[in-house]
Amino acid sequence: MLSDVIVAVENHIKNFTRYEVDYSIEIKSMPQGDNKFHPKPEAFSDLVFNLIDQYLPLDRVVIQSFDFRVLKYWHEKYPTVRLAALVENKKSVSENLAELGFFPSIYSPNLKLVSKEYVKELHSKKVRIIPWTVNESGDMLSLKGMDVDGFITDYPGRATKFKNTLNIQSKGRK
Repeated sequence: MLSDVIVAVENHIKNFTRYEVDYSIEIKSMPQGDNKFHPKPEAFSDLVFNLIDQYLPLDRVVIQSFDFRVLKYWHEKYPTVRLAALVENKKSVSENLAELGFFPSIYSPNLKLVSKEYVKELHSKKVRIIPWTVNESGDMLSLKGMDVDGFITDYPGRATKFKNTLNIQSKGRK
């Protein structure tokens, strides 16, 4: 359960690492799954918000989703929470942002969609770009060269060597 993960991580921070981490929480939903596999976006989002609000300060949370309905709801109802638009379609950045209706904190496309122009467009709008799922060191190096702000990866150890050269913002040790 999400609450178990948060408790375990926060206990680890308190007892061992002594520095906080941010949580990137994905809400997985789709219109055809509403009330069948998951609640509708509004109810699902409220459940997630209420749980998070019990355990974490909201400034340590990023909500991400491929379902723009979820992001639109959070933008309206919980405007202080950072949002990440997960993207796997081949629409342009402008088309996706127009469909979303606002600029999210983070735009997270499939790594194959990223180009230098793509990054430049997002940065001009003050939107960070953090592609997914970047598992190969060669892809990490290539994306670093395009000035992305970070990676979503299954292998964070591989990305460690790029930490000081990416625009990754660290909270630092407390």
